[in-house]
Amino acid sequence: GGRRRRRAMSGGIGGAHCYRLQIKHGRDFYRRKLFAKYEVERKVLKSITQNQTLPLPVRVAATERLASYDNNSCFSRIHNYCIFSGRTRAVYTEFRMSRLVFRDFAQRGLLDGIKKKK
Repeated sequence: GGRRRRRAMSGGIGGAHCYRLQIKHGRDFYRRKLFAKYEVERKVLKSITQNQTLPLPVRVAATERLASYDNNSCFSRIHNYCIFSGRTRAVYTEFRMSRLVFRDFAQRGLLDGIKKKK
């Protein structure tokens, strides 16, 4: 209901919800860090595995090395979600907040340079 939405829009502060957000933030930070660390290596290995002109043993070795990496270093494991409410839908990536929190902050004047269109 409405009570739940208001709590999420005001930043989602309180109790178990806040604890879950901290866990989610930590996990997301870890995944983004791993992705940045292995991004170039993964792209090189991926191109080696897909190159049909290379000999098969080289491609198999690249595939095995790619499989040995942590799953969290893959781009598809990174999700955009609101850092205030934890919402995963309708998130503005440049602000990393959902449309509901963005609207709430903009109405309160907490975002510099953001004004309601007249």
